[in-house]
Amino acid sequence: MENEFSRLVQEFKKLPIRELPKTTFLEIVDKSHLENVWSRILAFYLDPRNEHQLGTMLVKSLFDTLGKSYIPANKNTYNVYTEYLTIKGNRIDIIIESKDFIIGVENKVNAQLYNDLEDYSETIDSLARGRNTYKIVLSKYKNTVHSGFVNLTYEKFITSIKNNLGHFYSHANTKYIIFLVDFIDNIEKNLNLTNMIFDHEVMDFFLKENKEIQNLINKHNQINNELYRSLNELCSKLQNNSELQKDFRQTFPNENFILEVCPIAREGGRDWLWITIKLNDQYPEIVCCTIYYDDYQWKAECRVKEKYSKIFEGCFNGDPKFWFELYPWTPLDDVNNNVIDIIHSLMELVKHHENEIC
Repeated sequence: MENEFSRLVQEFKKLPIRELPKTTFLEIVDKSHLENVWSRILAFYLDPRNEHQLGTMLVKSLFDTLGKSYIPANKNTYNVYTEYLTIKGNRIDIIIESKDFIIGVENKVNAQLYNDLEDYSETIDSLARGRNTYKIVLSKYKNTVHSGFVNLTYEKFITSIKNNLGHFYSHANTKYIIFLVDFIDNIEKNLNLTNMIFDHEVMDFFLKENKEIQNLINKHNQINNELYRSLNELCSKLQNNSELQKDFRQTFPNENFILEVCPIAREGGRDWLWITIKLNDQYPEIVCCTIYYDDYQWKAECRVKEKYSKIFEGCFNGDPKFWFELYPWTPLDDVNNNVIDIIHSLMELVKHHENEIC
């Protein structure tokens, strides 16, 4: 069974799992799918004169996606237009003009390709005056084109952008790098490239390994249930430990201080055991030790409440007296003894600063 689990984990690590996508700025303003918004953002980055300082990176990416070689020209020779008026009174989404070429881009996000490509083609040709022309339909999905146009998909285009970005990054304006990456994230979400559900390789894995995955989940739940049971048993041991309370009272005979072992509480999706030292049952507590399990390990860590932070400044920094990590198979009595050692260390620390606290 263990060998089978190991194989399963190794196979899972090979899968192209993507992180869940975060909300993009265009989603926040409810513009994530609008074609004219995409066109304006693209036009901004396609113009090397703009303040993004990425130069001709996006133009090069366009040529790379076309499979054409690109020779950079002086950025001051470029002009980029949006909604360019055609011969017949239609509008091309983007025109890129340089001393060497004219590029016409018809952008298609969700709308069907109903445009008069013949009119667009004639308009681009009329601007050429001996320069090379490139006629592009840039779209989410593949389209059938004519009149000299070629169809490029956004998936291939943003792959080219990602391949080129690292070569231009060092000279770019960081602010506009952030905007561009967010725009790319927005495109990928629209294309469902970030959605694991549509990743057939991942889904095939879950379908094929369904039985073993369920066995692994059951084993995970069994371990967590056992750790939870042990945490409750540890809590009971500490609450009923008369020797511990006796030691505490000997340390603080004037009864100003209280040692409290709190019931198990669930917070942030995790079960916690809190052990606190208080002054006259006041809130907040002075110091606190939390016992929990994470990554299948017993863990303990101590902290001081902000009210007393100046008194105990630096006391907990990396000191092994105030934390531990133990394997889940560590006998409960050993865990219990480790916790008691930490409590004694806290008692000594509080006793040392007793006058400052009171």
